[in-house]
Amino acid sequence: MHFNNETQIEIELVQGDVATDLIKIYKHLQHVPLNFKNWDNPFYLDCVTLDKLIEDLEALGVPLGVNVDTSNCLPFQQSYYNHLHKIYEINYNGNPAWLDFHEHIHLCECRDKNISIRAASIDYRERAGPLTRPFNRAYLSNIITEVSPGTVYIEWAELGKPPYNYWEDNEPNDLGRICQLAKPWLTLKPKLRVATQYKDLLSNIDPEFHNWWAHYESDWCRHWHIDKWPVEFMRGVLQVGTVQQLDSMLELFHQKIPIERISLT
Repeated sequence: MHFNNETQIEIELVQGDVATDLIKIYKHLQHVPLNFKNWDNPFYLDCVTLDKLIEDLEALGVPLGVNVDTSNCLPFQQSYYNHLHKIYEINYNGNPAWLDFHEHIHLCECRDKNISIRAASIDYRERAGPLTRPFNRAYLSNIITEVSPGTVYIEWAELGKPPYNYWEDNEPNDLGRICQLAKPWLTLKPKLRVATQYKDLLSNIDPEFHNWWAHYESDWCRHWHIDKWPVEFMRGVLQVGTVQQLDSMLELFHQKIPIERISLT
C-alpha cells in the first residue's frame, strides 16, 4: 500500500486460490491511482455526525435527480432507506456518483445503528469493473467468520443484499423479490478490507432469522443454482493476507493520510 506521504505498508499474502486470482487482477491495477474516499478510512464514522451524513446524502442525490426527504432519515426509518436502495438498484448505470450516493445510504444506516466500521477499505470501484471475475464457489471452503487486527480480506459485494440483511431490513416477504434482491456471492472484486480490531462476524445473528430463512432457502438456492447458503456464507469473508505493520498503518489513518495505489512486489 502506497500512502500519499510516500509511506509504504506491506500486505503479506496468504497462499491460496483467492490471493492467486486477485494477483492476476492487481497486475492490471497496480498502475491505476486509487480514488481513496474519506469514508474508506476505518475511523471516519468516529468523527462525523449522523446529521452531517444525511446532509451529504441529500447533496449527493441532487445531481442524480434524487430528492432525499431528510425528515424520513431522522428519526431513522429503515423503510425509507430501503426505498433509497431501490432507487439506486434501478438507476445505477456505472456513473461513480451513484456509488457515492449508495455508500452514503450504508453510512447513514451504520451511524444510526451505532455500527462502527473498523476496517479500512481499498476499493477501485468503477475503475475495476472490466477486471472483475466470476466467483469460484470453491473459495467458500476457506471462508472465515472471525477477523483479527491486520487481517486483509474480501467480502460479499454485490448489487443487492445478502439474505440476512434482506430480512434484517424488513424487506418484503415475497419470494420473487427475495430472489431478485438477495444474492449469493457472484463476483470476485479487487475490494480489500483491512481489519483494525477483532470481530466475530456471527456474534449478533438473530435466531429468528433461521426460522424465516427456512421458508425460503430451498427455492432461493434453486433460483441461484446452488446447494445451500448458510449464514456463514452470508457473513463470512475470505482472507487474502495480513498487515504486520499494523500500528504504523493505524497512525497513518488517524492522520487521515489516504492510500494512493497498490503495487505488487
